[in-house]
Order: sequence, then C-alpha cells, then structure tokens
Amino acid sequence: VVTERDEKIKAWRLILVYAVFRVLTEILDILGLPKLQRI
Repeated sequence: VVTERDEKIKAWRLILVYAVFRVLTEILDILGLPKLQRI
C-alpha cells in the first residue's frame, strides 16, 4: 500500500535530483565545458 507520505518522499526526491542537475549544468557552463544533453 502506497501511503501519502511515500508519495511526498518520491516527489521531493525528484525535485532534489532536478535541482542538482540544474546546478551541475550551471557549473559546467561557468567552467566552459560542453553542456550536458538538455532534457
């Protein structure tokens, strides 16, 4: 049984992963390295 709490944890994990990905692309951009493939 999937609880509401499990759904919230899943949503937050997705947001965290997305945020980290965005920060990494920004850092690569600043360093002048090739951009990661945009989603």
